[in-house]
Amino acid sequence: MVGSIGTLGVFSFHVTKCLTTGEGGLVVSQERRLLEKMRKLRDGGNLLHSRVPSPMTDLQAALGMSQLSRYPAFLKRRRLIAERYFEALSDCPVALPDAVRNESIFFRFPIRVSGKFGVIRKRFAEKGVHVRQGVDALLHRFMNQPPKKFLNAEHLFSETISLPIYPTLTEEEQKTVIQACREVWETR
Repeated sequence: MVGSIGTLGVFSFHVTKCLTTGEGGLVVSQERRLLEKMRKLRDGGNLLHSRVPSPMTDLQAALGMSQLSRYPAFLKRRRLIAERYFEALSDCPVALPDAVRNESIFFRFPIRVSGKFGVIRKRFAEKGVHVRQGVDALLHRFMNQPPKKFLNAEHLFSETISLPIYPTLTEEEQKTVIQACREVWETR
């Protein structure tokens, strides 16, 4: 079961996640001492509280609970969109995430590209498509670690984009994304 391996399991319900409450998250553990420490951090009982978000509201929790029953359908829809991308982009000069094809929930649809992210994002934006980086941030940067110690992460971060993939993405919008991909790589 997800969250049952390790000492702590951390779940994010940020607005961009597959199951969202707009903000907030959840921590699970078998260790009462750690859970109590997390509760104190959550409630501002420590000087570090400025780095811990405020507790999830009842309204946010209700939103999450309402989505929980539809979660399997959300995942099925993401898989369908991903399969269309795999099929439609197979002849484009990009590296598709084929290794995770049967395992991913397709929270994002990352593809490796050559070129700077900012330039590629601008080309997609000109075609009405918003792309993201493969991940929002690199952990070592957050922890003020030198980039030279994490060259693979830095390299992949600079050449990975994520195509739009979410349950309400319409077929017409996906056609627009696919067409933009074809045009971006034809003009390079």
